[in-house]
Amino acid sequence: MDGQLVVGDLRVQEIARGNGRVSYTIVDTDCTLVAEADGFLRSCRAGTDRTYAYVLVDHLRWLRFAGLDTAEVSLEDLRHHMAALGADYPGPFGLPWREGKRPYGHSALKTAAACLKGFYLRLGTHGVNPVLAEALRVTRLPTRADRRRAMLGHVLHSMPANPLAPADRIRRHPKMLPEGARDGRVLLPRARGGRQGHR
Repeated sequence: MDGQLVVGDLRVQEIARGNGRVSYTIVDTDCTLVAEADGFLRSCRAGTDRTYAYVLVDHLRWLRFAGLDTAEVSLEDLRHHMAALGADYPGPFGLPWREGKRPYGHSALKTAAACLKGFYLRLGTHGVNPVLAEALRVTRLPTRADRRRAMLGHVLHSMPANPLAPADRIRRHPKMLPEGARDGRVLLPRARGGRQGHR
């Protein structure tokens, strides 16, 4: 094992509650609860806690790998972490992480961004890293879809945003040409019978 970096054995632990409900938490190498993670996961809805537990354990492993802790991590550090998961990032983001694992897809990146924002906002309310919590409290202008979904949407002035989330994909109408299609070639109308007609 000489010269090889060993990351702590943080893991997700399933807990069967007395009422039959199953919840999830994160335990450290010595089987003690990771209190910050446990408090956050207890605040999540059933079902969400399982997904968030696996996102969070990966993040906590990355913090140890990068030599950081929750009290000192910055927004830029979190962007580096998201880049290591597969998010677009306009520059280098440090040492490789999660080698051998496929990058997250768009939906999984959105889930990871929501989990990390919720985790650090909760820590901020407990006095841990309030600078980062404040940096995560950003807003955006509401879209037409936001206004339609919201009660009293016509008076909506802002919506919460997540600076860690990947940009939404722009969906093209199925009958519209792809970007740049008109620039490269001339489209000829089809003649009857399915053949190109020449006059």
